[in-house]
Parts: sequence; C-alpha cells; structure tokens
Amino acid sequence: MTTAIITKFHGPTGTRGARVSASWGSDRAVAEYDSTDGLGEPAHRKAAEAVLRKTGCPQLIGRLVGGALPDGRFVFVVAP
Repeated sequence: MTTAIITKFHGPTGTRGARVSASWGSDRAVAEYDSTDGLGEPAHRKAAEAVLRKTGCPQLIGRLVGGALPDGRFVFVVAP
C-alpha cells in the first residue's frame, strides 16, 4: 500500500521564519521556506524530500510525484 506524504506551509511567527512541514505516517520533517521557490510545488517538494531522508529512504526522492490540494497543502506519492 502506498502512503502519501502531506505537506503544509506555515507562515512566520515572532520566533520562527516561514517553513513547510511534511508528514509521512508518523514521521515528520520541516524545511525552511525559501521565498525564491514561491508557495508552489518546489517549496513543498523540499519538505517531502526531507522526510524521506529522515526516514532513511533517500532512494525514493527521484520517484516522488505530487500535486496541490484545494486547501493549499500538497500531497506526494512514490511512483512505481
């Protein structure tokens, strides 16, 4: 069964800069937001790749396929 990686943008606060979080099952990673990426897929892909590295699955990075959800989050799955 394929599990999706869900990413979400978090705006800056008084103590932290903007960031994008990624959740894959019970694993989570956060990537700092780079404004040159805009709010689109590249910013969210970085967070999805970070969670794969954190879980010891960097070999799957090249197989990520993703897209936007209506609420602004992104979803990524590993293509076969």
